[in-house]
Amino acid sequence: LTLRTRRQLSALYDSLIRPIEADIGLSRVIIAPHGVLHYVPFPALFDGMSYLIEDREVVLAPSAGAWQAVASRLSRKPNTAVLLSVPDDQISAVTDEVDEISKLFSESIKLQGPDATTVALKRYASEAEILHLACHGNFRSANPMFSSLSLHDGVFNVRDAASLDLSN
Repeated sequence: LTLRTRRQLSALYDSLIRPIEADIGLSRVIIAPHGVLHYVPFPALFDGMSYLIEDREVVLAPSAGAWQAVASRLSRKPNTAVLLSVPDDQISAVTDEVDEISKLFSESIKLQGPDATTVALKRYASEAEILHLACHGNFRSANPMFSSLSLHDGVFNVRDAASLDLSN
C-alpha cells in the first residue's frame, strides 16, 4: 500500500511540481489550486527521495484572491494568540517556548499541560489571530488525512482542524 501510494504521489509530483521546480526555490511554495487540484495532497507529493513538505514550507490558498487577502492581513502585527503546549520528557522546553512567545502579543491564551485539550483549542481558536501548537505530531505518509497532533486529551486530527472556527 505504501509503495503504491508513493508511486501515485511521485507521478503527481512529476506532473505538477517537477516542471516548475527550478522556479519555485527551496524555502516556500504557495499553491492556489483550482478545480480538481483542491483534492491533491500537495504537502505529501513525493519526489522519489522525500515529501514536498520535508523540503519546503507548503502554503495552500483556496484561491489567489484569498491568498492576497490573507497576505494583506499578515502585513500588520497580530495582537492575539492561542498558545498550546504539551510537554513531556522529549519536548520539556515547550512550556518555556510558549511563555516566551506569549510576550510577543498584547493578548494571549496559554493552554499548557492538562489544559491543552481539543475542547479548549476549539473553544479559544476563534479568539486569536495566531495559533501556535507545541506538541508531538504524527505524519501519516500513506494517508496524510490521518495525520494528527498529540494533545493532552488525545489526538487532534485533520478533521478536528477543519472544524476550528478561525474567523478572527
